[in-house]
Amino acid sequence: MVDNALTKEVAQLTMVDHEKAIFDVHGLDRCCCLDNDLDKSTNYLENKIVEFNHEMNKLLLRSSSTKKHKAFADTMKQVMELHPSYVNSKILMFLRSERFDAKLAAEKMIVHFAVKKDLFVDATDNDNDNSSDDDEILGRDVKLSDLSPTDMNVLESGMFQTLPVRDTGGRFVFVVRPGVFYQLKGGENVENVLRAWFYIWTTLLREEDAQKKGVVIIMYMVGMNSTVMPVARKLRSRRRAMPIKLVVHYCYDNKGIRPVIAVQKLFLLSKTHRARLRSHFGNHEEVMFKLQTYGIPVSNCHIPPDGSVSLVLHQEWLTMQKGQEEEQQQQQSHLGTTTINHTVSNNSYETDGCDEDDNDEEESDITVEENDVLFGKDKKTQEHHGNLVCNHLIQVHQEKYEQASKFVKTDIAERILTTVHSEYGGRFLKFNKKEACWEIVERKVAREKISHTFRRIRNQKKMSPVANKLYSYTTTGTCIQSSPTTTALSSLSSTKSKRIYPSPFTSSTMFDSSEEVEKGKCLKKSRGQLH
Repeated sequence: MVDNALTKEVAQLTMVDHEKAIFDVHGLDRCCCLDNDLDKSTNYLENKIVEFNHEMNKLLLRSSSTKKHKAFADTMKQVMELHPSYVNSKILMFLRSERFDAKLAAEKMIVHFAVKKDLFVDATDNDNDNSSDDDEILGRDVKLSDLSPTDMNVLESGMFQTLPVRDTGGRFVFVVRPGVFYQLKGGENVENVLRAWFYIWTTLLREEDAQKKGVVIIMYMVGMNSTVMPVARKLRSRRRAMPIKLVVHYCYDNKGIRPVIAVQKLFLLSKTHRARLRSHFGNHEEVMFKLQTYGIPVSNCHIPPDGSVSLVLHQEWLTMQKGQEEEQQQQQSHLGTTTINHTVSNNSYETDGCDEDDNDEEESDITVEENDVLFGKDKKTQEHHGNLVCNHLIQVHQEKYEQASKFVKTDIAERILTTVHSEYGGRFLKFNKKEACWEIVERKVAREKISHTFRRIRNQKKMSPVANKLYSYTTTGTCIQSSPTTTALSSLSSTKSKRIYPSPFTSSTMFDSSEEVEKGKCLKKSRGQLH
């Protein structure tokens, strides 16, 4: 009966909508290309944002009809009043999720903040002692520190995972394993699952590709015997909280689950998503093959055939998220300290009767320090001490970086960035020619610089046989490459004995200062032979 109803619903779609759904399911999303073009039109976006705000005001005025709608509207008004900049930064994301339908996007944003408040503010079972102020969490993205220990148990279990692969349409692949819920033994309940679900989805939505192209969800239930899914019932009222375009694949081998899937199709998914849903019945090999025919490159390393949950890549992803959030916290603390210092300086200057213009000039200037990493291609910049430190750390991790997965590569770059900040107190600076001053770059830009250096070293190895031979001396430990880094290491041997460039992850590969001179002599000799 349910299948017949869904078949009739699909048959009622217009030819254009039906074609869009087919393209979406197979990873050939023509609408995705359209969205990218629309994003490039500034006038179009401005008009849509104005339309969004108009629809939002209309919805908030009309949302007093029922108690539930009034509560949703009150929450939205509260967030808009206390955190207007945060709300404005999310408008484009919600517009993309509804293909720039302003009314639907506004409705989804209201539901989103209501669900967020319900899970992280009003929840009575949240045992997180480190939870932030109620109003504060509504005005920012959810962080790992907002999750309780039982929430973290769910998150670390692998019940929800983002795979390190994309489908043929370039979309993220997200796996849900409902059966893992029955294996949890730490007193976890449905609310813990929902908070973990909310965190991992909002984290994924920070990626612009996920907003524009959408996400492919694999509901993997092969080998699952239970037909009771309490999480699905709770998700029913929260299905529209996430601003994302979805394609869903149900994979199962138990015929008893079919009625559950049918109920989810009718009540858990919207009409738009139901047209982009496919069910695959069979054993592990059969459903994996069917997924691959839809352009989803999953393999047994992502979803093991024995029913276990692979956690290696998931743990790498969690480690990367933790490092990013800790770094952001350090930057915020540093900015807060800088603000306080500037305030104290202002007061002292006023007391001493200094000129106000001189005070403003001193506040805006950033003095380059020894351990700062500078952007630039000139020789003086490349030979700056902080650049040499960073390059040395990159060279040490080059071999591991080349063999790593995408998540691990990002993690390596993050850890090098953290080492420069924490071990040396260095900053990543770029010279602003227009203002004629140095500026601290964003953390993402600094990480991209590190990744770019890794790629540059790789390309040098491919292009030059001589470079390959010299680089092999560095990685094998026979000789170290004669470069500005080597010069810096030798020059520091008198002041930093036995600890040149400390690294928390590969200290065994670091060189003692007493060995650097011999390594330099060895390289000189090898260079003479090469020439």
